[in-house]
Amino acid sequence: MIEANLDALMTISAEGLITDVNRAAELVTGVAREQLIGSDFSVCFTEPEQAASVNQEVLAQGIVRDYPLTIRHTSGRTTDVLYNAIVHQSEHGEALSVFAAARDITERKKAEVELKKLNVSLEQRADQLRRLASDLTQAEEVERRRLSQLLHDHLQQLLVAAKLRLTIAFNLSAQHAEELRGTIQEVQTLLDQSVAASRTLTAELSPPILYDSGLAPALAWLSRWMEEKYGLQVQLDGDPEADPGTQELRILLFRSARELLFNVVKHAGVERAQVTLQRLIDGRIQLHVADEGAGFDQVDRLSPEKAGFGLLSVRERMELMGGTFAVDSSPGCGTRITLTISPIIITAKAEKVALVREEITLPPSIAADGERQAIRVLIADDHAVVRQGLAALLGSQADMQVVGEAGDGRAAVNLAREQSPDVVVMDVNMPLLDGVEATRIIAAELPRIKVIGLSVHAKQDMETRMREAGAVAYLDKSGPAEDLLDAIRKSVS
Repeated sequence: MIEANLDALMTISAEGLITDVNRAAELVTGVAREQLIGSDFSVCFTEPEQAASVNQEVLAQGIVRDYPLTIRHTSGRTTDVLYNAIVHQSEHGEALSVFAAARDITERKKAEVELKKLNVSLEQRADQLRRLASDLTQAEEVERRRLSQLLHDHLQQLLVAAKLRLTIAFNLSAQHAEELRGTIQEVQTLLDQSVAASRTLTAELSPPILYDSGLAPALAWLSRWMEEKYGLQVQLDGDPEADPGTQELRILLFRSARELLFNVVKHAGVERAQVTLQRLIDGRIQLHVADEGAGFDQVDRLSPEKAGFGLLSVRERMELMGGTFAVDSSPGCGTRITLTISPIIITAKAEKVALVREEITLPPSIAADGERQAIRVLIADDHAVVRQGLAALLGSQADMQVVGEAGDGRAAVNLAREQSPDVVVMDVNMPLLDGVEATRIIAAELPRIKVIGLSVHAKQDMETRMREAGAVAYLDKSGPAEDLLDAIRKSVS
């Protein structure tokens, strides 16, 4: 290393011979001044030809700045330098000599290497944080889904089955005291309230439409829910094509939108908000939530000491997932928050549906074998207790006959082919093949069979999908049993 970080200075003749050097030049080369003077300057460098070429460039251009070279010490040690040189000319513009300074950049290069290592480490750390954020989001959603499914798959089905049994008891109690009928009605009312509360909690924990229909329909559901729950009217402009491509990013944007709308309810002091979902020209997905309410001081509200957990959580998760979080707000001027993230293009869902359809070979249709006195009904539901309740209810009707029960969508399709029922009562959520796809297959292959959708999900969330698949009606499981009986009778009339 050059002593005291001084530049190695040389005066070089037009022929490339050293005419003078300083002490730093002696130290960096390991050669005494007396020996350096008169020698070819290029031999001091690890690449003499390159050094000689640079000297010719100096003579031609008059100056060279920060040209990287490496000086060789007699011990074999090398020193990286930046070579700067300028021509000393006579009065007539003739090049007399070159004055050169070689600046030792050993420490700087070490710092650059350390900086690169640090950058790599920071990138790795950022990747780890991004994965942790993703894992956290997924873990939260898994737990939400688990609780939601626990409510849907067990509690709600038990309540519905209990209500079906009470309906039968109520009908049988016609000949008994009015007091018994009144008690049954009270129990039915309590069950209705329990089903409604359970369904609301299910939707709040993990709305099924987010998984079944995509981000734009989920935001439409959220808009309705915010008005029903909090009286906040949400004007939604949602582009169905603006989808982030993965369930993970859909969940992130949906949860973020809900948190931002909660903030409008809590802080804005207004009854309206706007939500815009769009795909930008560069392909990124942008979610925009705005209100014309109280607004806030951005420096104060978004500081780590004073910011609420909601805004900080949304911002940090967006940034950790590679997205951006932008706020435009000031006191009295409303708030506009924009989330932007790059999508991941996925076509697996469509491929999965295609594969499921390929797995099910559709045989020739089964022809109806004349008129029947009773309406032949197939029940498709993955909960045995609900199937039993429905079978008991339909079996108590003189004009109805249960011809089969299926616990999944694929079994429902196969039994429809075998039994050729008049009506299929089809649950929406079932394993192997869901009720929507099972309905679509039956409607296409056996159009004579009428399918009635039945689910604990709210009508507005699933009815459109079931009707598009070919269902003639869609009913809420928690609704009056008479509605189902009427729908069955009307479907074949």
